[in-house]
Amino acid sequence: MIIFAANFNFFCTFAPENCVIQRKAMKKYFLITIFLFLTTKFMSAQEYCFSQYYLDKLAVNPAFAAVGDYSEIGVIFRDQWPGIEGGYKIYNLEYQQKLPSFDSGLGVRFFGNTTGGGAFKVNEFALGYAYTFKVNYKLKCACALQGAYYMQSFKQSGLVYYSMIDAVSGDISTFNESVPFEKSGTFNFSGGVIFYTQNTVFSASMYRFTSVTLTGQKSTPPLMITGLVNHKIRLSSHAKRDRIEDVFIVPTINFSHSSIADMIMPGVYFYGQMLLAGLSFRYQTSDFQSSAVVTSIGFRIKNMEIGFGYDFYTGAVAQPSRNSLEAGVKYKFENSEKNNGSKTILCPAF
Repeated sequence: MIIFAANFNFFCTFAPENCVIQRKAMKKYFLITIFLFLTTKFMSAQEYCFSQYYLDKLAVNPAFAAVGDYSEIGVIFRDQWPGIEGGYKIYNLEYQQKLPSFDSGLGVRFFGNTTGGGAFKVNEFALGYAYTFKVNYKLKCACALQGAYYMQSFKQSGLVYYSMIDAVSGDISTFNESVPFEKSGTFNFSGGVIFYTQNTVFSASMYRFTSVTLTGQKSTPPLMITGLVNHKIRLSSHAKRDRIEDVFIVPTINFSHSSIADMIMPGVYFYGQMLLAGLSFRYQTSDFQSSAVVTSIGFRIKNMEIGFGYDFYTGAVAQPSRNSLEAGVKYKFENSEKNNGSKTILCPAF
């Protein structure tokens, strides 16, 4: 990166008439190169976090596959730093099949992200099993084990280096740099445990606690620990037809830790008859420039939930990145039979 910038400044010193052309072209490619440089260095340790993490429950804890009375399918998309070309595009699709007769559930999840204009891609397919049981008449516990195949790929043709840009015309030549990494795949295991009552949730999980490299160079993603605590406070309750509808506020804390990224996200949610709204602050301990004020709003239409989120970054990255946005949808399938024991309603939309 230092050579990249130094060469450009040298060229402008001795050929100022070309600087205007070069600066316009270079602004675009310089931003892409920054992302590619950082991603190449930390590719094996990228972490992500959906602001609307209740639409990505299996990434919070695979044990959520057994919690609740509804099977469900959901998808969420995040546009990270849309103002910077080559920023992250992150998506997640998951399905949870409840097995009430066995007090358990299955979770299937497909996750992916791209960056650097598609030069770098990460995909993960995960399958997990969770089991829930009573501790006492008020407290239940869910445990889970999940296996996943994690694949990283690097497309050399997606890169643009300074040496590829003609000093006079600004034309881009063919790729002529040597990058050792192209593709790798690993198989890893994760696990989690959840203790919950009718109104309170304590969640802890370990992702990628063991990994096996299957293809390519060894680039095993690091161990990640996640935690979640929330508590529902009922504001009002009223009868509607044949059911009771409640309105809650929910203080919550979401936490994650890995070798290169720590995140803590305290916040509060409002969960009403049709409306879900939230306000949180995501604090990145390793990079305060990436910390953000997180807003979200969602709507319930029968068994469907639609959510939108927007992050306002607090550091210097806010202006060029234009913050980040999310959109997700989830559909719940009601089972013909319920889990044994008391019905559990997790929040915000857990």
